[in-house]
Amino acid sequence: MHVPGLLDVRDLDVRPGEVVGLAGLGGAGRTTLLRALFGDLKAQVTATLGGRPLKVASPAAAVRAGLALVPESRKEQGLMLGLSVSRNAAISALGKPPWLLPGRAGQRLTKPALADLGVKASGPGQLVGQLSGGNQQKVVLAKWITRGGIRVLLLDEPTRGLDVGAKADLYRQVRHLADQGVAVLLASSELNELTANADRIQVLYEGRNVAHFDPRVSPENVIAHTVITGAAP
Repeated sequence: MHVPGLLDVRDLDVRPGEVVGLAGLGGAGRTTLLRALFGDLKAQVTATLGGRPLKVASPAAAVRAGLALVPESRKEQGLMLGLSVSRNAAISALGKPPWLLPGRAGQRLTKPALADLGVKASGPGQLVGQLSGGNQQKVVLAKWITRGGIRVLLLDEPTRGLDVGAKADLYRQVRHLADQGVAVLLASSELNELTANADRIQVLYEGRNVAHFDPRVSPENVIAHTVITGAAP
């Protein structure tokens, strides 16, 4: 996968049911990689999904192919803070803007996902901007679960600003999706979260993937050294 001047990632694979972590310092290319996969950048993407070439000329095309993105900033990129919980959670499943969906229809559509994720709100009509950070992030995830058909889940700093309990809740749901056959690509600056939740870790450095590790057998200090220096042991 190539983004001129920014990214040149080769031989990166994520299998169904697997969580692959992306480690790297700020500017290493983690967000760029996820945006390129999601069709949000003009990039030379050479990738396959289920053995077939993946064509992602736009985010809409990526969604149709079964990709889902939880972006780095939930407030700026993942949610419409002035709309209700149910309308936000319904947005990816609709063929029209969420504000045109009757309130009760949106509530029926999104109720199962919101319940499974344990979203805490006064009701489905509460403004999503009034929720805690953890519950807002659950709503971002709920909109993809409501749509269904997720084949690849892209997570960009999914626990930023969350407390310990909210982080644990989110990773439990991520693992549940992986257990259902979803391939997960998880970008995080928190190395301890990657080693605790990823099956494999790829290290990006200056736009290239320079090493890969099995967190079950590789010491965290060795991975950290590679993250900082770009040099595998």
